[in-house]
Amino acid sequence: RGCIAKDGQCFNNLGVSIGFVNREDSIAGSSEEEYLGCIKEQLSGDEVCVEDAMDEISATFNLGRSTLLDYSGSTIGEVMRDGQIQSSMGSTLGHFEPFSFSEMRLYLLYLVLIDPGMLSRREYAAK
Repeated sequence: RGCIAKDGQCFNNLGVSIGFVNREDSIAGSSEEEYLGCIKEQLSGDEVCVEDAMDEISATFNLGRSTLLDYSGSTIGEVMRDGQIQSSMGSTLGHFEPFSFSEMRLYLLYLVLIDPGMLSRREYAAK
């Protein structure tokens, strides 16, 4: 479906840049370098939030259960130990490889802000 290069550039399956993710600052941007959003750490609990460019919560991720919830709290996906992304109905949506749980925030930026179509199996490219 696509890839995240070591420098954070994100490409679709045709090699076209669709955005970038910044590991150090936990932010994402479009291929035109427009700010798309960031990861916000929660002060308590084991959840992190993905906020869009308007500082609104787009999704939350439970680090303990590896579940991704939309802004209304509905489960939209789960990340398995091998990097497989499953929908709330159990179907496979994609796979991150190589997979490392320590890179979860990077994967969340990609899933929610760069290529949200991966969660619904729709084609999409960040603008």
